[in-house]
Amino acid sequence: RTFLERDGEVVAVVSSDGQIVGSYLHGMLGDDVFRARYLRFSGLSGTPGLAFAEQVEIALDALAMALERHLDIDALLEAAR
Repeated sequence: RTFLERDGEVVAVVSSDGQIVGSYLHGMLGDDVFRARYLRFSGLSGTPGLAFAEQVEIALDALAMALERHLDIDALLEAAR
């Protein structure tokens, strides 16, 4: 059975007994709508209002700030030339 469609194309299916969900799309759990539906389907709940892409940006910004604090970025760039 179809579990999820995107732009009219089936991208995830579920077995008739509901025990197996499959998809060929990488990063599906990064899609907020899919993740919420999948967790509801699984009988679990996610974090309401969690925006995955926003959380990734926050984590990457924190990583970048830590790298800038602890590494000499200019020296690394010069060494790479």
